[in-house]
Amino acid sequence: MSARVIQPGYPRIAGGLDQPAGDRAALARWITRADNALFLRATANRVWQQHFGRAIAPTPADLGRQSPPPTHPELLDWLAAELPRQGWSLKRLHKAIVLSQTFRQATPPPGMSGEAIGLYAAMPRKRLTGEMLRDSLLVITGQLNARAGGPGARLPLPAEISGTLLKKQAEATVDESELRRRSIYAFARRNARHPIFDLFDRPDALVTCSRRETSTTAPQALLLMNSELTQGIASTLAGQALAACGSDMGAIADFAVRRCFSRAASAAERDAARQFLDGQTALAPAFQDAVADYCLALINSNEFVHVD
Repeated sequence: MSARVIQPGYPRIAGGLDQPAGDRAALARWITRADNALFLRATANRVWQQHFGRAIAPTPADLGRQSPPPTHPELLDWLAAELPRQGWSLKRLHKAIVLSQTFRQATPPPGMSGEAIGLYAAMPRKRLTGEMLRDSLLVITGQLNARAGGPGARLPLPAEISGTLLKKQAEATVDESELRRRSIYAFARRNARHPIFDLFDRPDALVTCSRRETSTTAPQALLLMNSELTQGIASTLAGQALAACGSDMGAIADFAVRRCFSRAASAAERDAARQFLDGQTALAPAFQDAVADYCLALINSNEFVHVD
């Protein structure tokens, strides 16, 4: 008895296709067709979430009648319609959002109600992801390798992690410049995740993730204070500050604050830096070590770890 070959198809309840489906490309074209309003809204909703930390419709992976309604349905519809109008360019949609007055607002002032913040009366404060944090550390010292494309880099893992792996699994990329590439190019192994990504809420690669959670834990602070990465960045930044400013403590504060926060140091911050450096120099005579401790303190500040 010969078996009958079943051809691929789609549920009739979902609308079906005008012609039989033959491959995944046909499925992709069916999902992304211009009259699929659900797809357009879901895409626009996720793009908005990337910039504001929360979506217009609060369940980005489950838009439908049983889900909570969007807070701003007219805005979501406008963004959804803008996508095909802009030639399906996500770059243009991102640009429209970041140039908006809503995106360019300051973070909430003290006393603003949660309801007002929920209605985008101010820009919600966001903590950097682990990937953004690592990239920022490389940027402030001018070490970031911005080369795009090509294979990923295997970052060196701490001994307590690499010691549990087979030799080939623990091998790191030899080229130092490749190790300084953006974190999107960092090779990710599911059972050996880099601590800075793991502690700062990188999703588990075993399951899909529509929205990252943001936690605040003691190990995050311990990593920022004690890890080889942050200690090395602080030492490098201190060397650059001393080369540019000599022993002028006020100038060192200006240099480090501008590198870390992209702004000038205030008079109060310069005074605090002088007091800190004087105190650290009394404990450890090497002035560069004191400056490195100061740079490490800036890296551990809320202003560095959050986007205001």
